[in-house]
Formats: sequence, C-alpha cells, structure tokens
Amino acid sequence: MMNIILSASLIPSALIVYFCCYFIPLKTEKTLFGVNANKELRESDAGKKAVKDFKKEMWIIFVISLLTVGPVFLFEGDGIPFAYWMVWFFAICIGYNVPFAVQNSRLKLVKGELNKNKEESTFTYHELKIVRKLKIYHFIPQIAVTTLLSLPLFVGKLWETDDSYFEVYLVNYISFAVTLAIVIAVALLMDRMKVAVISEDSTLNQNYARAKKMVWKGAWVALSWELVAPVAAFAALVFLPKGFNLFIILVTVISFVMLLTAIVAFFKINKIDKVYHDSIDDKVSADDDKYWIFGMFYFNPKDPSFMVEKRYGMGTTINMASKGGKATVVFTILILLSVPLLSVYLILLEITPFHMNISDEKVVIYQLREEYSIDLDDVTDVTLLEECPDASKVRGTGMKNLQNGTWRTEEYGKVEMFLNPQNDKFLLIEAGDGKYIFSGYDDEETMEVYDYVKE
Repeated sequence: MMNIILSASLIPSALIVYFCCYFIPLKTEKTLFGVNANKELRESDAGKKAVKDFKKEMWIIFVISLLTVGPVFLFEGDGIPFAYWMVWFFAICIGYNVPFAVQNSRLKLVKGELNKNKEESTFTYHELKIVRKLKIYHFIPQIAVTTLLSLPLFVGKLWETDDSYFEVYLVNYISFAVTLAIVIAVALLMDRMKVAVISEDSTLNQNYARAKKMVWKGAWVALSWELVAPVAAFAALVFLPKGFNLFIILVTVISFVMLLTAIVAFFKINKIDKVYHDSIDDKVSADDDKYWIFGMFYFNPKDPSFMVEKRYGMGTTINMASKGGKATVVFTILILLSVPLLSVYLILLEITPFHMNISDEKVVIYQLREEYSIDLDDVTDVTLLEECPDASKVRGTGMKNLQNGTWRTEEYGKVEMFLNPQNDKFLLIEAGDGKYIFSGYDDEETMEVYDYVKE
C-alpha cells in the first residue's frame, strides 16, 4: 500500500519537476542558464553547445530516474519503501538541477573570456520605485470564512456521539488554516519585491512589474479560495457515513484545480515576457552574476530584499544573505534532515517486534518504549476478537504489520490500538472511559494475556 500511495504521488511530482527543470530555463529572454547573457553570448557556439549538452544530460538523468523506480517494489512493508521513495525523490530533484548548474558554471567562464579584452558592456541598475498590487484586504473574505468554519470546534453537541470526529476535524482545520496563512504571507512578500529591471526607462520597468504582479494577484487570490474550499467541504462531509472518502476525492480535484491555476499564471507571465521582449535592454543588469550561485541561489549581502525574482522560469527565490533568508535556509535544512530521521524511525517500527504481557498487575504493551499500561483493577471487560476490526485512522501509525494510535471503528467507536493486523487473535479491553484493541507478538502471546485477565 505504501508503494502504491507514494508512487501515485511522487512519480507525477517528479515529472512536473523534470518539466520545470527541462523547459523553463530555455525560455528566458535576458539570461541563459542563470547568466546575464547578451545576444552575442546567447547565439554564440558556446551558448548553443550549452543548450545541447543540457538537453542530453537531462535526458540521461531522466532515464536513470525511471530505471531506479523498479527496485522499490522488491521491498515489502512500509518503512524501507518510504525511505527509498524519499531518497529517490530528493535525489532526482537535486539531479534534475545539476545540468543547469554545470552549464551556468561553463557559461560564466565563456562570458569571462568574451569580456576579457573589451570593456564591460553592462552596468548595474536599481529601480527605486516599488509597485504593489496586493494588500491584506484582498484576503479578508477568505480569512473570515475560515474563521467561521472554526465554530464547529466549539459546538460540543456535534461531538457527543464520537469525539474522534472532533480530533479529525481539528487536525484538518489546522492543516488547511496554517497553509492558508503561509500562502497569504508568501503572496504579500512576493508583492513587496523590488521591480525587475529590463530597461533604463523607469516607467517601462514599472509597467512590466505591474502587469506581472496583476497576474500574481489573481493567482494568489484564487489559490487562497481553493484552500478555503476543502475546509468548508470537510465541515459539510465529516458526519456522513462515506464523508471522509468524498472529502479525499474532493481534495484531489481541488489539487488539480490549484495546479491548473499555477499553469494558467505561468502562461500569462510568459505572454507578458513576449510582449516586453523587444523592450529588453541587454546592457542593463539588475544584479551581478557573482551574487547568483549556480544561477539558482541568490546571495547578496548588499541587497536588503528578502525575496527577489528568479533569473529563470516563473516565481521568486529568497536572498540567502538576508536575515529572513538565513532563517529560511536553516528551517529548510531542518526539514530535510527530518526526512531521513523519520525514515529510520519507520524502519525501526517495522522491524522491531512488540510484545504484550502482564507486569505488576498491569497489561503492558511495549516496543521501542512502553506504549500502553493498563491497571487490571481498571479493566471492566475483556473480549477476544477473532478478526481485526475495520478501522480508519484518526492519528497514529498504519503499517502492514502495525496499527498504533487512535482509530475509529464502526462497531466500537473510537479506540486505542496497538496490534499486528496480520494476527488472528485480538483483545478488546474496556477500562475506565476508554476502549483498547491489542494483540501480542503472536496469537499465543495474546491468548496468554487474555486467559490471565479473564481469570
């Protein structure tokens, strides 16, 4: 199941990354592979060779990425496939950018040779005026609707039948609300970017920036509403018998709509670039090549801007030398480090056997640590189940050989689980106000605990 889920999500994502890395760098008007390039350099033999070599290298890496997908299906379970897929995805994301970085380095050397025996033909130019098209009030309706959708969290009657619905709603609400807040913050930061310099004519620069920011404004407002939609849908569907399944389908549809929004914005931006193509002055440079590492990473201590327009493709990047940029880099590194740690943790969960026994008159479940401990005096009933009940996860771990955490079942409502679904014997323990479904390492261990508790 892990292989199916991850292959269905990561392979299309990898294809999108490949498309972006392959086609977008070749569609720039003023730069070539992130290097400020005048017409002479772009049309030189070195420039044409760079494009040819780039395509060849990208194709080789693409073929390698496809060939390396197959071995993951040789592994059973969840932990190792998850680790494999994560390493594979990060490796190809880096790999797809290597040809761009290589050609950037080569063209910088070529450019240096061309300019060695003649005066520098470009000069740095900064546009002091700022064009802004997006304000916080453009997002007030979305924020208001999202706030109203938090009201069910405070209406206790809605959760009287099963408070697991409350937990599911809370987790999903927070997820989408935080994502909406991030989108709004990024949109406002992008709108504060300095004006892109394409000419000595300040009015032309501002009109160019104004046209592009109007496209971004429409895209960001649309994306924000598309993030509100799943919250509203979940509020309407959470109580229906098949509501969660309908919600997943709806989120998938909305994801495609969001992708379509981004694609439409890309083509609009590309159209604006074509309109202003003849107005671009090769002799004007907004910043020097030395501030762009491999043409992709902007590091300019002299520029206080947090976000700047990318040298290729669509969108922005951060100034890694700014305070916000440094914080973003540290946060990104921590996120990247968490992936291998999570992978190791999942592998340990999968390969480490867990046990259930009686210790100090308590039913104890332990694996990497003690997971559950229930005093026998608190047990009001224990039932032997001959099959694992159908359940949907509220929070916790769901693997081929381990179900752990809070789950919701049709027959028993919300329960705490720690079991191996491959077993045939399970214990339903009622203690206090809670219900627990456990199993031991094997059926024999489960029966030993059942006989003891029953006595």
